[in-house]
Amino acid sequence: MQTLTRSQAAEYDRQCSKHWAIPSLALMAHASAECALAVLRALSSPAPRVLVLCGPGNNGGDGYAVARALHSHGVETRACALLQPLPGGDAAVMYEAARRLDLLLPWAACDSWSASPECVLIDALLGTGVSRAPDGVLADAIRWLNTRSAAGAKVIAIDVPSGLDADSGAPFAGGDAVCASRTLTMVAMKSGFAAPSARKFVGAAEVMSIGGPPLDRVPSAC
Repeated sequence: MQTLTRSQAAEYDRQCSKHWAIPSLALMAHASAECALAVLRALSSPAPRVLVLCGPGNNGGDGYAVARALHSHGVETRACALLQPLPGGDAAVMYEAARRLDLLLPWAACDSWSASPECVLIDALLGTGVSRAPDGVLADAIRWLNTRSAAGAKVIAIDVPSGLDADSGAPFAGGDAVCASRTLTMVAMKSGFAAPSARKFVGAAEVMSIGGPPLDRVPSAC
């Protein structure tokens, strides 16, 4: 089974846009639609609420798009911006779409809105590009997700559990990582997922397409 390191995953994205002319926003939209369908398969029936916690980068952009896709399927969904996305980026586009659809929820309201143990929580705080332990409100959100996970809530991570080093499979020094029951990872399993230390964070992992070519067709990459 082919796996990707942090740098290889970034190179794959770059090659998709450079050699295959697939806009990064299209990659994000495709990946998020795939993730939303995987979440739908994991939901009980009737579908419970879904809360997506979003960070400031592209992982957060994935989260806003997943929230919008779930909403389009009739699932009661909200997205929380822990930190605002950078203006002009792909994440900002997805944030604005979620805002116009009234899907945004302030951090202060997340605890009460998701109080039911049936509420599914989605971790879209930090992706594979992160190389250090999260701090501030992102660290607070990771602790909150783990408290809810320990109480029996279903937590689904997008691409990689936030705070986990995708290369080593362990949390970054001085920090913690989300303990997910399921991880929807992009393109290929990450190299650190096979480490014994990763098991309690990754849970059941499933690979999602982002709309790019198979890895063996990407020129001089990965």
